[in-house]
Amino acid sequence: MKPEVRKLLLEVCDAATAKKLEARRAKNGNAELVDFVQRVLNVAQGSVRHMLADQSMFRVAIKRSDAKSDALRLDVLEFLDTTPESLTVKHVVRFITPRINLWDVELQTGVLRVVMQGQVPNQRHARRPNAGYHWT
Repeated sequence: MKPEVRKLLLEVCDAATAKKLEARRAKNGNAELVDFVQRVLNVAQGSVRHMLADQSMFRVAIKRSDAKSDALRLDVLEFLDTTPESLTVKHVVRFITPRINLWDVELQTGVLRVVMQGQVPNQRHARRPNAGYHWT
């Protein structure tokens, strides 16, 4: 995974978890982080597939991006074929950060939590002062 892509993806990750993931990556290599990024990528790609399938959502996306229908469709199809190794800054900026507000992983269990843009985090997962996440 390219360092600039990793940096952007970790900026969307919970700050404390991102710091731990980066330390673990430096010590053990990329495999664990690539696995988590693949799972986050799957969520974003699912959201994009939904947008592509819904013609009214697709038309709204075209208007927002000032792109032509064919060009946007080509960008979307390219993104849907993307893996963590082929992920680019453009993919992250255009398709992931507009959809994903925050992602986090419970490192002991591997449970991934993704908060989509416009979604209010579930109260039981909200941060409390001086407390970690409450994983249920």
